Amino acid sequence: MVLSSCGGGATDSSSPVIRGMGDDSKQSTLSVSNTTLTGIVGTAIALTTAGGSGTGAVTFTVTGTACSVSVASLNATAAATCIVKAKKEASSGWKETTSATKTFTFAAA
Repeated sequence: MVLSSCGGGATDSSSPVIRGMGDDSKQSTLSVSNTTLTGIVGTAIALTTAGGSGTGAVTFTVTGTACSVSVASLNATAAATCIVKAKKEASSGWKETTSATKTFTFAAA
């Protein structure tokens, strides 16, 4: 934030003007941070993230046949490869951001 008085003309220099508050900033890099990338069909994997900035909510999306995500739990109903991406919502002063994808593999029990 920069405080300065307005230049030129008749101004009251005792009344500062606030500049630079209009744009939100880019968040730090967000990633799906799981280190265990394999699971058993029917047993959920808890999804975790690292990075991002601010207080925005994190949500996950998944692609892959037989794959689903509920809140932060990844599951598969059959042997599958699941590709997960995280998104952190915008919050005060921060833009929305998304992670790179991470691949998980589920095998039959």
